[in-house]
Amino acid sequence: MTGKKTAGKKRKKTAPIEGKKTAGGKGKETAPIKGIIGYKLLDYKDIEPVLMKLRSYAKEYPGFVGAEILVSEEDHSVGVMISTWKTMESWKVWVGSKGTLALLQQARTAVMGTPRITAYKTMPAEE
Repeated sequence: MTGKKTAGKKRKKTAPIEGKKTAGGKGKETAPIKGIIGYKLLDYKDIEPVLMKLRSYAKEYPGFVGAEILVSEEDHSVGVMISTWKTMESWKVWVGSKGTLALLQQARTAVMGTPRITAYKTMPAEE
């Protein structure tokens, strides 16, 4: 078995930062993006299948990390899908895709108004 030995130094294992490096592979890595699609619901049971399809569809896209669907405990008519993406570009590609737009159109029968679609860059919470 061949391999390189380090000169008696132990490396501390750290979790990698999701995202990509800036141009040329140099510089600071970008923080993950949280994409949020919020609805004012008529009935959660009517929107649940559409939200599940949105999440399944997102899984097919590069840069998708995960998603969760939330309904407010204080106001059951408020629901959101929060998805995590490696980059803003990957979020934009997915949210602007024909499939996503078609699924958002399907949701119109179960919601009041149009969905609120926003994206946020995650910021370090450590001091």
